[in-house]
Amino acid sequence: MTDGRKAYRGLSAAGFNHSVVNHSLNFVDPTDSSVHTQTIEGQWGLLKWFLKTEGMNRTKHTVEYLTEYIFRQVHRGTVFPEILNLIAVATREGAELALDRVRKDA
Repeated sequence: MTDGRKAYRGLSAAGFNHSVVNHSLNFVDPTDSSVHTQTIEGQWGLLKWFLKTEGMNRTKHTVEYLTEYIFRQVHRGTVFPEILNLIAVATREGAELALDRVRKDA
């Protein structure tokens, strides 16, 4: 679902399931309430807020900020346990690599 911007007009022809909401008339299709852009508009708002609170330098670290934002969204409510899990996996893999090197050198 998109607004009526010209750049999106070829999506249906390219095989995408594409619906359009004309924002000059409404924000939700009056004939189908599932056709709207509220979800993506909300995500953009959250992303802008996140970048503003992080004091993002727009020319540096953009990928890192976006990666962190996506990680936080995917693991919403479980960020801390997930980070601990990733550390545990990385530490375990690191320990296994170190042991393999020691065994190889022995």
